[in-house]
Amino acid sequence: MELKLYTPDNIKELTDLRVSKLFDNYFREVHKEDYLQPAPNQLLRIVREMVMSGKSLYLLLDKDIPIGFSIIFVNAQYGLTTPVVFVDYMYIEPEKRSGKAVLMLYTMVGMICEDTGYEAYGCTFTSSSNVGNNELVGGEVIAKVTQFPMDKIKSKLEKYKKRLKYEN
Repeated sequence: MELKLYTPDNIKELTDLRVSKLFDNYFREVHKEDYLQPAPNQLLRIVREMVMSGKSLYLLLDKDIPIGFSIIFVNAQYGLTTPVVFVDYMYIEPEKRSGKAVLMLYTMVGMICEDTGYEAYGCTFTSSSNVGNNELVGGEVIAKVTQFPMDKIKSKLEKYKKRLKYEN
């Protein structure tokens, strides 16, 4: 297994539609019915745009076949906070979630932290297989994300709008 790094300098070289399938599998697993399922070439374009916006793609390959990835960037909240290494996405195909594959992606995050001197943060959906891995490497939950489904808040919204005298 090996990791290949894609940055804005070389992302145009990424043309393998198997990478699209990898991202497609991630979004299907984690986001389920909320995933909009773009065409493979469109998904590959989106991945390239992520990297062009300043993120790095670490593609995990097993005998030249893409089996996992992480999207990582340094975030300093527009210069308002101490910078952190932010793991935006991390995924490994279910049948390849061996100790070595997981170890390689998490070790890369640790090496980036070591090189920069910054702590790592990551956003992990509760439906992600990484929840347990995050705990194994010593991660601590420091935030909570709340979803506000429209079907559940619609009546409250109407009440609040009346209270504030908003017109429809």
